Amino acid sequence: MQVILLKMNSQLYAFESKHVAEVVDPLPVLPLPYMPPSVQGLINIHGELIVLQSLDTILNNTVRQDNSCGNLLVLITNNSKYALSVDKVQSMLEVEDSQINWFGGNSSEQQETEEDSVEPQENSDDELSSASDDVAFISAEFL
Repeated sequence: MQVILLKMNSQLYAFESKHVAEVVDPLPVLPLPYMPPSVQGLINIHGELIVLQSLDTILNNTVRQDNSCGNLLVLITNNSKYALSVDKVQSMLEVEDSQINWFGGNSSEQQETEEDSVEPQENSDDELSSASDDVAFISAEFL
């Protein structure tokens, strides 16, 4: 399975590439009033308004004061499209199903494994290639 590897608060996460429509640089955000803290607002991607959410807020229930991000990950699931702000998209990896440790439970076609992790290969970034880095795989349906 191909996954998109990303970093958020020094933690590595991965999404199945089949749910990732594109990765874009930060864009101007139109704030929306009366929304949950995870919703940063709307962004315009190719003439389409898409809800932007903070992955950090969704996973850690923390709100960044500066709303800074390195990349936006545009996801498509169940005919809906939304974007996530993340610190940095690292790379695309090919992983075996046995290496996947799903974050937040499993869906009907995903099997949860215990104590499995993926260590990125062929990456010059010392921080990523250290054996202590675990990757949490996030199902796009979980969000």
